[in-house]
Amino acid sequence: MIGAGTDFIQFLLKNDIDVPEEEKFLSNFQKFSFVDSIEKAMIFLEKFYNQRFENTRKTITKLLTEQHSEVEKSIYDIFLERLSTWIFSNHNALIKKTFSTLDRQEVLMNAKSPKIFGYIDEIDEKIYILGNEYKNFCKEENLPYKTVLLLAKEKGTLFSTTENFRVVKHIPIVNVKASCYCFNLLAFNLKELDGNR
Repeated sequence: MIGAGTDFIQFLLKNDIDVPEEEKFLSNFQKFSFVDSIEKAMIFLEKFYNQRFENTRKTITKLLTEQHSEVEKSIYDIFLERLSTWIFSNHNALIKKTFSTLDRQEVLMNAKSPKIFGYIDEIDEKIYILGNEYKNFCKEENLPYKTVLLLAKEKGTLFSTTENFRVVKHIPIVNVKASCYCFNLLAFNLKELDGNR
């Protein structure tokens, strides 16, 4: 619908045919050059069919609002938000070292999942994510793998001194050494994680 409407608008504009004015239902999005075409396409379609497409208008406005909020965020902010969500949703696949609430002694908590994604060290305030799991996360979230690692290193969120950004970490309980990405645990909003272990 939008493609056909946009083509029609381009035809009208190329041939100096006036586009009828109507209220700007997408006026909050004028910074996007294609929004004007979407708006005009909707107006023309509604005039052609002689009816209003309120659900379509609401859907377009909602989609553009979501896109607008994503554009306003930096790729680093998007990365932090999505990785926090990923860590939270996969907390059962993470081994955890913390202090016991009773006697403040160090405690190791095994993952509740047979598959291990990494290791949270609350005492040192670090999270180690296995290399393959991190790559899968970036692929699933459509994040540029190396770019976000460079940004995370620049911001002090990623701890690494190597060219490939990885560290070799001994993962307790499963007793293996693994290639991981080591992040600053404080960079992520994970306060609710404790209640879900």
